[in-house]
Amino acid sequence: MHNYRNYRDEAFSFDDIRFCTINGRNGAGKSTLFMDALLDALFEEPREGDLTGWICNAQDARSGSIELTFALGGRRYRVTRTRTKSGKATLNFAEFADGDWQNRSAEKIKDTQAIIEQTIGMDSLTLKACGLIMQDQYGLFLQADKEARVKILGNILGLGIYDAMYQAAAAASTEANRKVRELTAAAAGLAAGLPDAEALRENREQLSRQADMAKASLEADTQKRDNLKLRVQNAADAAERARKASARLEALMQKTAALEGQKKAQESAAADCDALLRQEPEVMDGVRRYAELLEEEKALLAEEATYKAKAGEVERLRGETARAERSVYDLTGALQTAEDAHVRAKAETEAVRAAKVDAERHAAALAEKDALYAKWQTYSKAAARVEELKAAADKAMLERSGRINLKAQEKTRLEENAALLGTVGCPVEYADTCRFLEAAVKARDALPALVAEIDSLYLQDKEATQAEIAAVQEAVAAMEAVGYDPARTTDVDRIIAETEGATRKYARLPEMERAMQTAEETLSKTGQQLHAAEAQLAELRGRLETAQAEAAGYDPARIEYVGASIREYQHFVEMDKRLPAARQGKVQAVARLTEISAELAQVAEEAQECRAEFDRENTAEDWAAVQYALTQAEQAVASTAASLRSIDQKIGSIDAQLESRAEAMKRIQAHQEQANEGAKRAAIYETLKAAFSQDGIPHNIIRTIIPVLEATATNILGQMSGGRMSVEFVTEKTLKSNSKKEVTTLDIIINDTSTGPLPYMSRSGGERVKAALSVILALAEVKSSEAGVQLGFLFIDEPPFLDADGVQAYCDALETIQRRYGDLKIMAITHDPAMKSRFPQSVDVEKTAEGSKVIYS
Repeated sequence: MHNYRNYRDEAFSFDDIRFCTINGRNGAGKSTLFMDALLDALFEEPREGDLTGWICNAQDARSGSIELTFALGGRRYRVTRTRTKSGKATLNFAEFADGDWQNRSAEKIKDTQAIIEQTIGMDSLTLKACGLIMQDQYGLFLQADKEARVKILGNILGLGIYDAMYQAAAAASTEANRKVRELTAAAAGLAAGLPDAEALRENREQLSRQADMAKASLEADTQKRDNLKLRVQNAADAAERARKASARLEALMQKTAALEGQKKAQESAAADCDALLRQEPEVMDGVRRYAELLEEEKALLAEEATYKAKAGEVERLRGETARAERSVYDLTGALQTAEDAHVRAKAETEAVRAAKVDAERHAAALAEKDALYAKWQTYSKAAARVEELKAAADKAMLERSGRINLKAQEKTRLEENAALLGTVGCPVEYADTCRFLEAAVKARDALPALVAEIDSLYLQDKEATQAEIAAVQEAVAAMEAVGYDPARTTDVDRIIAETEGATRKYARLPEMERAMQTAEETLSKTGQQLHAAEAQLAELRGRLETAQAEAAGYDPARIEYVGASIREYQHFVEMDKRLPAARQGKVQAVARLTEISAELAQVAEEAQECRAEFDRENTAEDWAAVQYALTQAEQAVASTAASLRSIDQKIGSIDAQLESRAEAMKRIQAHQEQANEGAKRAAIYETLKAAFSQDGIPHNIIRTIIPVLEATATNILGQMSGGRMSVEFVTEKTLKSNSKKEVTTLDIIINDTSTGPLPYMSRSGGERVKAALSVILALAEVKSSEAGVQLGFLFIDEPPFLDADGVQAYCDALETIQRRYGDLKIMAITHDPAMKSRFPQSVDVEKTAEGSKVIYS
């Protein structure tokens, strides 16, 4: 089991990654680092299920932590989890804002987890369905039940906002209805004591006529609404038929492309067979010539033994002569090399002897540097003493200034209090015993002593400052008396650096003199060897000329020529064997071309019918416009019904009024108008509730996105299967047995031109992988294009059961997504060299003693 607790501490940056593979041996930690760690950090979901599995196995380890930093929507976030081996855990969620990490956690771990999921906009199931594709979970979306698929798709499309809007509309509707009830009750209370029954009866008759008119209007509006509902249903049905016709047309176009490919392949096979058959006369001539050459080779082999001995002797002498020539050539080069080495050794020896002067300068400079270092030590101690005295003087001066400032502030306060004695404006002459001026009198009496104390402090400060300055000056004089000159140290260091190489160079003089002597000896020895080799070469050349003259009657080149000619004509024998197969292949190719042409004509006819059906259904009434008109009609019905209820309430309240009719009617009218507005708002909120419910906008969005998802998945699957397979998505309403609630479900059918439609789990391993990959990549495409949300990354573990064509189609799909969304980082784990070659970047993971190591290339 991999533990990402063992990974190195250095951070790994994805800034440069765009389109790469993740490579490494089995067990190196590829999936653990790039998938398991991410899921565990965000959702605490380790693959093995052991929450403490990533804590280090060391004896003294009691706890562990995992941290993930990521950017989302221009903001940076950090998730940190800790856990002890005993099971105690913490979870922190922070955002980088105003130059520092700000805590965004809640008090409880489950509430903090909810904040994290709300921030990233998805749960773990949604992330694993479209952004983090693990090897053992390719079919996660397809294996989910029909209702769960709709939920996952809703999360991918970001439809959770509609649930929040539904809750807000419901709360607003409840509040609006409560206010309507309060206003209506207030109006009824005011109408309870109205006088003048005659006037109220007349008013009631008038309100009754208004109620009749409202009922007639309500009946007309209701009829209009019902008609619009029927038109909406008809428009929706026509749109669904148009969608299905479009899907069938797309499948027929893919089938046409596949048949055209087969047609080209058969035409190419027929052309190859024709090319071979056209060469038949040439092949027959080649076979005849091949037989003649075999006979000639037999005759030549009979003569070969006669000249074999002499030919062997000639070849031996040629070899010996060539070796002798090579030896002379090598010795000539060696002689030149020895001469060059002798010249270089002599020049280097002279150069080393010339370095004696600089070596002596280097030794003198080293001695002077030791003397300067001794002076520098004394100088450094004196300089440190100067700095110490300055720091002590500054500190003492600050302390004295602080005491003087405090006394000065106290003097100012006493002066302000004493000033009251002259500005109080008392009508009688005050006495020192006046309780109101007691503080002013005390301040006046204390001032002389305080002034004297301040003067004393100033004098002490002056004397101390002079003493401190004298001490610093004395220390500076002692430092300068050392006589240390930093510039001279620099000059000495420069001389040492300049002459250091000369010292090392001069030390090599004995070595260079020995090398020069060795070069002289090598030069003499090589000259002697060259003279002996030249004499041996002259002797061998004479013997070779004699042997060649004796073997002049033998021509070995003829048998070699015949053998080469036999090999040259041998391919005609192979071509002769292929002629019958070429004749049969041409017949089969022509027959298959006839079948393909018939199939293409049939497919073209079906495609024409689908286009006609699509054009016919696509011209039906606009569903959105009719839906908008229906919404307006329903609002009109609700408004009219509210008006009718308002009239009935007025009639009831008028019957109870006896006194103060005029004033009460004004107040009733005001309450009634507010109630009407509240009723309108309540009706609007009810409409919004219906729109934001699962049967409203979210359902329509999913119905709209299903054809896009189906077409994208079918296109990718068609590439992987050579146009044989396609995907079909079917939505329907189902009544849940446990809650009697109607829910939307999503069914997925995998079609194959050979085996027809089958459920996902009934397909083979390779077919399931291809189907799952196509749906996964389509989900990622839909989330980026239709939902307008990019995860910023797509991690895919190596898919099993893919053949070579499937791998290439899989890479093509990934390249298409990456080109369309340039900021998307796609990282695919693989062991396949062919797949790796399709990616311009790669990340290698190596397992070391310290943990898994990431290498980016």
